[in-house]
Amino acid sequence: MQSFCKPLPAEQVLVKSLSELVVAVNDAYGRQSKLAFFILLFASIDAVASLQRPKNQPDTSGDLFKKWIDSYLLPDSGLACTSEELWGARCGILHTLTAGSRLSRHGKARQIHYVSADDPCLLPFLQAELDKAGSPVVVVDHHALLLAYIKAVGRFTNAIQTESDLKERALFHGKSLLFSESIKVSDLTPS
Repeated sequence: MQSFCKPLPAEQVLVKSLSELVVAVNDAYGRQSKLAFFILLFASIDAVASLQRPKNQPDTSGDLFKKWIDSYLLPDSGLACTSEELWGARCGILHTLTAGSRLSRHGKARQIHYVSADDPCLLPFLQAELDKAGSPVVVVDHHALLLAYIKAVGRFTNAIQTESDLKERALFHGKSLLFSESIKVSDLTPS
């Protein structure tokens, strides 16, 4: 049986997949579904960051997550948190649906608490008060985090298109992306 779908070039599939992740995260945010937003945000950062791993490395890691955060998300984001704190936040959300993680419980990263800060003076004020009280918490505006994520995926997409080594690794791992190829009807029917 002949396929009705023509497979897309690998780079186009990868860029389309990255775009779909951004749309899904933004949509969850727009629906004010905070739990879905944070789960999708951190899971998608995990998946996107995994594309930068060496070709001979089948598994991703926290170090790759943090490297991606440091390279693409944190620069000029205005976020007061570190990649280690975002890794801890990711672990808390994805493993227990909480802000707490092993890192925060062991004092290796501040716990991230998310706020909506329309007033640009609010975050520094809140952080200063928390710091004065000795609280192991960092406040992050969730909208600023969303914008930093969108910009980061754009930066990463541009880097894939301009850095040949990264492009080679991302396309190598991207070929295994779920739904990355057209499926033929004949593949779904028993012989």
